[in-house]
Amino acid sequence: MSDRPPRTALALIRSGPFSRLWRAGLISSTGDWVAILATLSLAEELAGGGGVVLALVSRILPGLFFAAVGGVIADRLNRKIVMMTVEIGRAALVFSLAFAESIAYLVLVNLALEALTLVFQPAKEATVPNLVRRNELVQANSLSLSAAYGTFPLGAALF
Repeated sequence: MSDRPPRTALALIRSGPFSRLWRAGLISSTGDWVAILATLSLAEELAGGGGVVLALVSRILPGLFFAAVGGVIADRLNRKIVMMTVEIGRAALVFSLAFAESIAYLVLVNLALEALTLVFQPAKEATVPNLVRRNELVQANSLSLSAAYGTFPLGAALF
């Protein structure tokens, strides 16, 4: 255990391994918000209000039934490889929405996106304690949450 005082939030996001993960999280979260808005808009275009409900349900359903499975998968594999592979897969799925012509395809893509997210999140959360000192964990987790939810305005603007 270190007696050194915790670094400031600015110091954590300026340099080091947590900084790289945090910046990647900013980009990923912005993409998530764009993808959510795009899927809702596409669902409405393809199937009206019922399509929006299907899109939302397909985003929530995997987490209700398979949340623990993602953690098991993330714990058994190299976390860095898992996170990179999952992010590439999620990006490919989002780009495939440009070719979506049915609500069924959109629902399947949403289910797959959420399934991949259920693997990514535990891998990321288990990685953070290895990147910062113990007395910086609260601050690092707060920064991660701010990146996840604070990027909504940027995602909405990009959409």
